[in-house]
Amino acid sequence: MENVVNRRSSECHPNFLEDGRVVTDVDVINGCYRLSWRERICFCSGDLAQNLIYQTVSIWLLFYYNNVFGLDSATVAVMFLVVRIIDVVWDPMVGAIVDKSHPRWGKYRSWLILGAVLLATFATLCFWNGFSGSLLYAYVTYVGMSMSFTFVNVPYAALGSSLTRDTDEITILTSVRMVMANLAGLIIKTLPLVIVLFAPKVLNPQTGEMEAVYNTPEAGGAWFITMSIFALVGLGLSP
Repeated sequence: MENVVNRRSSECHPNFLEDGRVVTDVDVINGCYRLSWRERICFCSGDLAQNLIYQTVSIWLLFYYNNVFGLDSATVAVMFLVVRIIDVVWDPMVGAIVDKSHPRWGKYRSWLILGAVLLATFATLCFWNGFSGSLLYAYVTYVGMSMSFTFVNVPYAALGSSLTRDTDEITILTSVRMVMANLAGLIIKTLPLVIVLFAPKVLNPQTGEMEAVYNTPEAGGAWFITMSIFALVGLGLSP
């Protein structure tokens, strides 16, 4: 019986036996490895991590470019289009690289670590106005962020099929991933509340009160600090 369980588990979870974990009857559903809730949440926290960074950039970068960095909407729209075209070529290249490589820290984990660090770095630099108004700087940082995201998303998506091949487990993983992704979206909606903590204050002549301003070049530091916080949290949650 033990030999049968080991053989079927190795088929459904190829890396299971190599990792030295012990297979038991309880761990196997229809011949496939059953994940604990700790493993499910730890794996799916990757969706929370990458969406916390990527969705922040996707939702707020245009506003930042227009009001703080000093680029007009038409210029930014063309840049976004160019980067998407680059992604069409870059994404399958990364898939081939990940598939054919065998890094020291694991087939997928090594790329996840590298990609997470690069993604957090470039995403933060996208919101730095040290080169305010520089289209070249905007291209370099945004292209770097997008290419880094691919190095996170491609191996992360492939990792799920390596954890288990049981259809019920895959359904649970997908459900938890969606919950984590939507949770990231909710957190991102609080970004203005974080920015106002660091944004410069000006006197509102109508109310006579000091109010935070986050849509001027002077608010660049507040955007950089806020994005740094989000990026560090996302990096810490990476699987």
